Amino acid sequence: MTRADWKGVLDNYLLADGTFWPIPVTLSVSKEEAAAMAIGEEIALFDPERNEFMATMKVTEKYEMTEADKKFECEKTFMGEGTKTVEDFWKIAKR
Repeated sequence: MTRADWKGVLDNYLLADGTFWPIPVTLSVSKEEAAAMAIGEEIALFDPERNEFMATMKVTEKYEMTEADKKFECEKTFMGEGTKTVEDFWKIAKR
């Protein structure tokens, strides 16, 4: 998911092209792993516990998620309509 798609999903449940998409999907990797991947490269997602390939994907964009980005994603994805404030959400989440 590109950064524009990620932001659009969190703000409006829409990919950048207008397609409805309710949950952001990103792949977190270490800085070393990211450095080893090139834009346009096809990579494989491997499950070592099952010793099998799960999927392949094409790297279209690489970007770093800040702690503020991660917090924003969590709030927008999981807060829901029943929580009145962000502060209330984090109080409940810490239980």
